Amino acid sequence: MLQTLDTYPHMKYRPTKTKEIDKIIKSLKAKDSYGYNDISTKVPKISSSLLYNSLNYICSRALSKGIFPGRLKLTVIKPLYEKGNKLDNV
Repeated sequence: MLQTLDTYPHMKYRPTKTKEIDKIIKSLKAKDSYGYNDISTKVPKISSSLLYNSLNYICSRALSKGIFPGRLKLTVIKPLYEKGNKLDNV
């Protein structure tokens, strides 16, 4: 039997608030490492007062439309070396 989209529960949408975005930015650990965009977490922490309105708009729009920017879906997975000889598993 095929399920239709009507059988799934509806999500109640509540727009994000700039206070929420600011709180999330401030909770980031300040690191020198960076992701695929070459931006360290230090940058948004330093410039949070300039960013949180724009980020709030992007997040609210994505949630209300159900369409997420492709750049926000990107991830990089790197295996971490733990112990032993690195060349044993090559």
